[in-house]
Amino acid sequence: MVHKAHHISYHIYKQGLKNHAVTMFEVGKLNDETMDSFISELEKVGSDAEGEAQRYFDHAITLRDTVLFLRHNDKLPSTSGQLLGLDLIRCESLLGLDPQVCRKLLNKNYE
Repeated sequence: MVHKAHHISYHIYKQGLKNHAVTMFEVGKLNDETMDSFISELEKVGSDAEGEAQRYFDHAITLRDTVLFLRHNDKLPSTSGQLLGLDLIRCESLLGLDPQVCRKLLNKNYE
């Protein structure tokens, strides 16, 4: 199992997503300014895997499609008429906070 996980990690990191994964883990979010680069790296993910690795590739492709949908959907409100801003936040970063602190943080940054 360790070898399989290492093999999967190697393929994902090989795709250039390592910097984004490290940022998400260490900072707890990927901000909108990094989304174009993140999407570009997700677009490089292939579908030539098997088993467990294929599942991770499928997740990466689904994430890419979801981010693109949210950023380019003209039915979602946008104050500037430009791309909708989107930050990806690591849930574990928020779940460890007191609920009032979490609410205050989200209101401060996203209201």
